[in-house]
Amino acid sequence: MSEYWKSTPKYWCKHCKTFVRDTKLERTNHEATPKHQGNIKRFIRDLHRGHEKDEREKQRAKNEVERLNGVVSGDPLSSSASAEAPWKRKSAIQPSTSGGRQATPAERKAQLAQLAAMGVAVPEDYRREMAMAGDWQTLSETPIYEDFIKKEEDVKDVKSSVATSDPSRINIGVRKRKFEGQEEEEEAGERVVRKGWGSTTKAYPGSGGDLDLDALLNNPKPSTPADSSLGSGTVEASQPLMGMRPSITQADGREAIVKDEDDTAAGGIVFKKRKAKPIRVQDVTLIVSTNKMKEVIVSKGPKCKIIDSPIPLPGDNQVTIKVVVSGSNPKDWKRAEAGGELNTGDDIAGVVHTVGSNVVEFKPGDRVAAFHQMMAPHGSFAEYAVSEAHTTFHIPKKTSFEEAATLPLAAMTAAYGLYQRLSLPLPWHPTSTPTPLIIYGAATAVGSYAIQLAQLSNIHPLICIAGNGIPYVESQLSAQKGDVVLDYRVGNEQLVQKLKTVVVSVGGRVEYAFDCVSEHNSYQNICQVLASDGGGKITLILPNKSYDDIPEGIEQSVTFVGGAHRDTDSEPWGKKTGTPVGNPEFAYLMFRFMGRGLQEGWFRGHPYEVVPGGLGGVEEGLRRLREGKVSARKLVFRIEETEGVER
Repeated sequence: MSEYWKSTPKYWCKHCKTFVRDTKLERTNHEATPKHQGNIKRFIRDLHRGHEKDEREKQRAKNEVERLNGVVSGDPLSSSASAEAPWKRKSAIQPSTSGGRQATPAERKAQLAQLAAMGVAVPEDYRREMAMAGDWQTLSETPIYEDFIKKEEDVKDVKSSVATSDPSRINIGVRKRKFEGQEEEEEAGERVVRKGWGSTTKAYPGSGGDLDLDALLNNPKPSTPADSSLGSGTVEASQPLMGMRPSITQADGREAIVKDEDDTAAGGIVFKKRKAKPIRVQDVTLIVSTNKMKEVIVSKGPKCKIIDSPIPLPGDNQVTIKVVVSGSNPKDWKRAEAGGELNTGDDIAGVVHTVGSNVVEFKPGDRVAAFHQMMAPHGSFAEYAVSEAHTTFHIPKKTSFEEAATLPLAAMTAAYGLYQRLSLPLPWHPTSTPTPLIIYGAATAVGSYAIQLAQLSNIHPLICIAGNGIPYVESQLSAQKGDVVLDYRVGNEQLVQKLKTVVVSVGGRVEYAFDCVSEHNSYQNICQVLASDGGGKITLILPNKSYDDIPEGIEQSVTFVGGAHRDTDSEPWGKKTGTPVGNPEFAYLMFRFMGRGLQEGWFRGHPYEVVPGGLGGVEEGLRRLREGKVSARKLVFRIEETEGVER
């Protein structure tokens, strides 16, 4: 086939100025190209224009013949008619209406002008009246540059006289260019007589006279007093300088260092110090970067203090983020109660500041949200925070930093509980069978995100327990799919009775429960209605707590969001399965899944409340969380509202 294409004949397309393979397909494709079609149109248009031009030339020739016929016959009407446009003339040749009368002088003059234009000789009697070329007469002469010539001659005389008397003033009225260093010498009061242009050349010592060079080297010039040397700015040698290192005293008394050379100059050489040029000092605004930032350190109480810390640098796989808004969680004050002082913030929303050497997904200026590694330095309660690249994700422009700050820790906790602990169907592979799920603490941020993810996985009916946030929870549920919400404030006994009634209505068996509170008798109430014959599963969120009162027939687990980072993953899957992937890879996928949900609109952040004061309001926010005064919303802090932070 390749040989066929190589041997296929080609034809020359004169319109496109190129060769085209002479096959039906290639010919059709070429003729259909816009270039060929345009060239064809241009060719046809040129043909029409050429034809119209030829017609105009023919008509112009005919009109010229008619005009000449009228001139020769002496009929002015005929000649004037021929000068008109063809479409304005009534006929090609106007009939003569003059009869036998003689032409007037004006008409005769016009006829002679036409003859002259045609190259016909005109009689001498008419040439003067027509003012033809070559017949001009000089009537008067007035010189207009006589005075100018006189002034030029006077200037030449003055210049010649000045040059004779004083050659240095030969350039009168001309601003001479100054030689190098002339301004400094004039400022110092020195006057140096210079010779004419091109005469100031350097010469070696002794070249100006008949003195022998050896005599010049062996006869040093007597030294001058120290006062004169300081006053003139020169230092003269007092002995032969051959092989010696001269010492030059500067104006400030310091000794200048002169470089040693193999061939040192003779004793008659004078070392002259150039006058230093003044340095123009301009006003310069110095921008001093302190590389410091404001950071909150949380201690038991909770007590918070704002300190100045260095801006952190990212590791190879980390991102340093300029925090715009920081979120908060109950664990922030609980971690401080356990002892130690630390920046316990983990919810970051802001702009990328710098990235590590291995980071390729982010660049400075990107709008991001991130989950800071728990119990690690450089948390979110600061102007700058550090996060791992795999727990950082882009946020769309329509998502505010306040909304984004409610996501990282709580949303990932919900995802871990549903999919890594309860092993429920993932959102991109939703279930098609009824799957009852109990969510205790549905108004919390974790419970709210658990409802959103369960809806995406088509997990129904949802049996939710809440208190003050019941109206918000109801807005998220699908009543047509059997979702209900119960009030725990009625008491444990009544709550359990209502739970049993709901379980009976959904088929009499519930196998999955997500306890987003894990205290205040929450999991005890759940276990009374959860299947305990070997199929029930419950996951809780508080680590380092004993759950011995959970029946043995119910599989229990603790959802610890620290598994998103390998350093804090308490149950790495690699130990169980031997595979290199596990919880961190799950976090990587889910964070990007949530970022896409924010962009598409099927995932959203939790309701929030901005605590005034920026970092100065962190202590108040943590105190409110400890006292249980926050329901169905997240507390966030705008860093720019911090006192002393540049906006």
